[in-house]
Amino acid sequence: MGSYILIWIGATAIECLLLCGYVELSPALDVLRWMWILIIGGGIHFFVSHHVLKRGTRLSMAQMTAIFVVALIFRLTVIPLAPSLSDDAYRNIWDGRVQEAGINPYRFAPTDERLAPLRDDAVWPRINHAELKTIYPPTAQLLSRLAAAAATLPGLQERGPMVAWKLTLLLVEMAGGAILAAALYARRRGPAFLIYAWSPLAVVEFYGSGHVDAAGVGLAAAAAGCILFHRRILSGVFFAAAFLTKLIVAPVGIAFLALRGRLTRVSAAVVVAILLALPYAAAGRTAFESLRLYQAEWEFNGVLHRALHVDSWGALPGRLMERRWDRLLHAGSVEEKRMGRLIAVTLVVGGGITAVLLGAAPAGIAVWTLGAFLLIQPTIHPWYLTWLLPFLAVRYVRAFLVWTVTIPFTYEILIAERIGTGWVENPYLQTAAILPVLFFIVWDLLRGDAGVRIVGDATERSDGGGGGETYNV
Repeated sequence: MGSYILIWIGATAIECLLLCGYVELSPALDVLRWMWILIIGGGIHFFVSHHVLKRGTRLSMAQMTAIFVVALIFRLTVIPLAPSLSDDAYRNIWDGRVQEAGINPYRFAPTDERLAPLRDDAVWPRINHAELKTIYPPTAQLLSRLAAAAATLPGLQERGPMVAWKLTLLLVEMAGGAILAAALYARRRGPAFLIYAWSPLAVVEFYGSGHVDAAGVGLAAAAAGCILFHRRILSGVFFAAAFLTKLIVAPVGIAFLALRGRLTRVSAAVVVAILLALPYAAAGRTAFESLRLYQAEWEFNGVLHRALHVDSWGALPGRLMERRWDRLLHAGSVEEKRMGRLIAVTLVVGGGITAVLLGAAPAGIAVWTLGAFLLIQPTIHPWYLTWLLPFLAVRYVRAFLVWTVTIPFTYEILIAERIGTGWVENPYLQTAAILPVLFFIVWDLLRGDAGVRIVGDATERSDGGGGGETYNV
């Protein structure tokens, strides 16, 4: 009884925090308000989720349905609010508008005069890096086009394109969440859905800021649910769609190599990826221009990336040969930085493949590979961490859930910008935000705790319908 009371107290507290977003404040105080909503709400979410998982709480169908409905209420609460922590959603809306005009969004940057007739006072001025072509992959582009069409429907037209965009994300994300919820409930692990569904970070980043990650994370949740339901083809289909919403989920693909029927899953993923990319293929290599620039030059909150001097790795061989000790760990050229970052990713991928060869559980591989990949990135925005949530619902690693509580501190940079001191990172605060994560990683691994296996051994029927195959989730 105590666990159920705690769940509903937590739900009430999170909803009250979200409602605080409707109080009008100055731009700087608005960021401060959301930062603390995310930190306090994230702490409540962590405590409730951790408690019910450790206690082994069971849920009835009615209770599971109520948790899903509450998750929907959280999301609907913030949808009417204008984005205040990020302006990324305006680029997605713009991409949809460009496609509605019959133009490939990868061809021209928003500043291109050939797109001038599409400009307005509501969306155009808020597009960030308007001098660059879109960076968003094909699934994100298809969602942008759907949202642009939905914005013209009666009832949505007067509410504006932002609401249409958020509602499009909501339909995709909650559909994927429903598949994951059903799969967890079928395995009698319903409480684990709280990790995914009630995360304040996900709610605010998805429906306050309108990040396209909402749909991608929902598709990833659908893929995880389909794996639990032994739907090989669908798991590949949903994962490909998630990957082409945002490439950040790519490391999770390594876990597919540890699953039975991997050839079927990978084949389905490849076919779907090709089909999703075909409508935009005419852009050719120019479609990757902004992505290459992002990979080589963007930096924010990369604490471990800086500490490990990853951007110097590509230059190390030459500097060692030339004995340039004074610049040994200095960042290299653009190409050398790109090489260093590629080496770091290769090490993470190598670790994931090694785990596969050693017979590690796929869910553990997914969580740890994605978590390690995020940790060494040069750019770690708070919403990137939402990609961990569907996999944490299957393999719970508390260090990464703690990260969703501490990373909102990095929004301090927006406060500084809005009071006029400029976009200046605070490395001390960023380091403080990552230290609890590293502490729990080291502490738990030293204790032999690589995470709580939410779903244990599962039996999957062979493609021929006879016999049985087992794999560890």
